[in-house]
Amino acid sequence: MNAPSFFNNDLHTNTWRDIMSSIEDAATVNNAIEGRGRAEGYALGLFESGKIVDSQRKELAVLASQSAIQRCNFLHGIVTK
Repeated sequence: MNAPSFFNNDLHTNTWRDIMSSIEDAATVNNAIEGRGRAEGYALGLFESGKIVDSQRKELAVLASQSAIQRCNFLHGIVTK
């Protein structure tokens, strides 16, 4: 998973990749949902600290949700296109 281009430092990029990897590699649905929550919490922290704007926070939340949905579908054996 590539980090969004609006991240302006390696720390945010690496942290985002680690969080997204926890979703993509989740062994259970609960782990995928927990990872999504961590991603949204991280995005909210970046927004509240002024590192990103609200539209970027929303973009990160959508990316995390999409990734979690894909992983949950995979774990349940649902094939999506």
